[in-house]
Amino acid sequence: MLNVTSRIFWEDFYVYEFTAIIEEISGNKVRLDQTAFHPQGGNQPSDKGFLKIGEKTLDVLDVQEDGQVIWHELSEEIDIGLISKEVLGSIDIRFRFSLMKNHTAQHLISGLFESELDISTTEAHIYSSHSAISFSRSFDVEELEKVMIKANKAIIDDLRVISSISSSSLAEEAKVRSKAIPSNDQIRTVKIEEIDATFCSGTHVKSLGELGVIGVKKRTSNSISIVCSIDSLEIIAMSNTHMANWAFEESQKISQTPNFISDRLKIIPDYKKQVMELSASLIDAWWKTQFIKPENDKCKLIIAPYENLPRNAWINGVPEIPDNVYLGVKTSERIFLIFAGEKVPLAANDLVTKIVEANLGKGGGSKKLAQLKPANFETISADITALFYSLFEA
Repeated sequence: MLNVTSRIFWEDFYVYEFTAIIEEISGNKVRLDQTAFHPQGGNQPSDKGFLKIGEKTLDVLDVQEDGQVIWHELSEEIDIGLISKEVLGSIDIRFRFSLMKNHTAQHLISGLFESELDISTTEAHIYSSHSAISFSRSFDVEELEKVMIKANKAIIDDLRVISSISSSSLAEEAKVRSKAIPSNDQIRTVKIEEIDATFCSGTHVKSLGELGVIGVKKRTSNSISIVCSIDSLEIIAMSNTHMANWAFEESQKISQTPNFISDRLKIIPDYKKQVMELSASLIDAWWKTQFIKPENDKCKLIIAPYENLPRNAWINGVPEIPDNVYLGVKTSERIFLIFAGEKVPLAANDLVTKIVEANLGKGGGSKKLAQLKPANFETISADITALFYSLFEA
């Protein structure tokens, strides 16, 4: 029967170096009597670092839990004769501490979403760069603002983060956010005083002050990605600087700027609709001026004179293309469109293939419409015209 691996990281998350005895070797994987390396689990990746075995220093590539034992995957295989030898383990401090901070930040936000908004966490993933959290329902900006203010106040208050281990029988009586009780004999509870308690096997800081500050990196209707410490400070500083500048330019108080921006954003859909309608009218008027019946059934290339109309305005506004005509269009998105008639020598997508082969850009499409991201947007009309004549006028 395999021995249980003693988990140093449960006793102290801040142990970054340790000694241990090799108990089993399987290729490039080793099992130690104890370890400070946290395995993948608890919604976070495994620790990184190295093991020094004799004169060799081997990278720890992955750490996995198998029941009550923990296996360390090394950068190369080691000799089975090293069983019972002592090793020195060293954790990547920067990586581990980033995981500790981001995991604790996730608990803090999830706890406040539940206590303040009655919104539960459905999924959470911890990375060294950020935490990603999904929730049971959507939330608005006022609700998110309420949580973020309370979270950062808790950080300023430097609330303690307390970890404890109990048996599964006692866990049933615990008042925690977790909906399910883990199946392990020993269950670990992580508590943020006054805010949250939940079952968790991951690594955490000792107090919220170590997080520095929390900011939102990305959000959807029912999820957010959060960052803390220097990453969050950069986002907050950048946002605050732009907000202050906007307030100055619009003669607004900075506290009024979010509502001012929100009001302006409401205008955008109407503005986009008007742009599309005016663009379609302009395309239609221009198209009617073109005398595009090819002479002697030769194919003809027409380059539209406009460069600042939206791509969708062209796609939806161009009428039927005559049989032997190509239409080339530069759009406001800096994409070049190629429309093709029914009887052109090459379908639109085949012509784009020729353009790609000439190193003029990248793209693809269908028989009648293809799109190209030009290597040089400024010269693409002239480049394609030259290629067209080399293909069909030679």
